[in-house]
Amino acid sequence: MTGQPVNTGYIYYAHSHQRQLVEINAELRQSAIATIQSVTNLLETGTKPKAFYSKRCQGCSLYSQCLPKATDKVKSYQEVN
Repeated sequence: MTGQPVNTGYIYYAHSHQRQLVEINAELRQSAIATIQSVTNLLETGTKPKAFYSKRCQGCSLYSQCLPKATDKVKSYQEVN
């Protein structure tokens, strides 16, 4: 917008009211571009990535919609005739 290079930024954590300095380099820029392209592809195709469970999931606001453990459990059930 202003033609000035941006070499640093901050990530703000609302819960703890803290911010963390982030050095913006070529690698981070390429990673951000690749992420944007991946999200654009997901939105255009309507496909969802496979969910995987980690300890961080319990604190996620979307945990009830995602439920990766429950999805895996349902896949393991077999119907008995």
